[in-house]
Formats: sequence, structure tokens, C-alpha cells
Amino acid sequence: MPAIKKRRYIILKWVGVSLLVIFSLLAGIAWFLNVKSRPMLTQQIKTLLYKSTDSLYTISFSKVSTNIFTGSATLQDVKISADTTRYNQLVGLQRAPNNLYTVSLKKLVVKHFHPLTLYREKKLQIDEILFDNPEVYMVNRQLDFNENRPARPIKSPYTFISKSLKEFSIKKILFRDASFNY
Repeated sequence: MPAIKKRRYIILKWVGVSLLVIFSLLAGIAWFLNVKSRPMLTQQIKTLLYKSTDSLYTISFSKVSTNIFTGSATLQDVKISADTTRYNQLVGLQRAPNNLYTVSLKKLVVKHFHPLTLYREKKLQIDEILFDNPEVYMVNRQLDFNENRPARPIKSPYTFISKSLKEFSIKKILFRDASFNY
């Protein structure tokens, strides 16, 4: 009887140690992927906004947090602002918009973006985006060359995204404590 108990104890010990090693390995891989994805994610966000707005807007944020297992990403203290020098150049080229925006957010949270689907199938399916405490400041300047002009953008946002994604969808967009000034 004691030999059977000792054998069970050894088996349980091996199973426990194996599970601990597997859990530690997965946690290490998740940490590594989270750390390695932050600079790439930061650069892609900044480049996408810069290119899609004809170099008019830039984005800055204080911190990026990612979690590959849960498919969550958070940007802290986000600020999107217009470059006035570029705006004046666009006015000279008669391509400037009538409205300029400055957007600041306490936090931008993207929940459940399904990293495996993104990696395997190039489909970005986001369950929820939360804009926490957004403040939008809009400045309007009527420009003569924009009168009777067809709606813009000439290129859809998908043309910028389609180079790296086959599909893009968002199920829910939430705003918490929004403020808009005109």
C-alpha cells in the first residue's frame, strides 16, 4: 500500500511540475510577444494616420499596453493634432479641408482583436473599441476652393488598410464622457 501511495505522489508531482513548466513557458512567450509587438504597433499606428491624412495629422501617446492572449491593446494619453505648416501647404495646393481637429483621449482601448485570426487569415475583427474621456476641438475655416467640390476622401480608408488586411470589422464602438468643442 505505501508503494502505491508513493507512486501516486511521484506521478502527481511530475504532472504538477509539467503543468507549471508549460504555464511558465506560455507566460514567457506571451511576455516576449507583448514586448516585441509594442514598437511595431506604435510605428504602424503613427504611419497609418500620417499617410492616410496626407501628412496633416500626427498622433502621440504616452504608453502602449498589449496582451496577446486576450487580444487587448490600450493606448494611454492619446493626442491627435494637425500640423499647421502642412495645412498651409495644402491650402496653397487647394487640397486643404475646411475643418481641423485636435483630439485627445485619456485612454483608447481595443478589446478582443483575435490575434490568431489576424495572423493566419489577415482578418482584423475587433469586438469593442472604447474611447475614454475624448475631447474633440474643431476649427472651421471656409475655403473657396472647397465650395461645390465632391466629397472627400478620394481614396477610401480601406485602400490604406487593404495592403496588409483582407477584412476589417468592428462590432461595438463606445464613447465614455465625450466632449466636443467647435
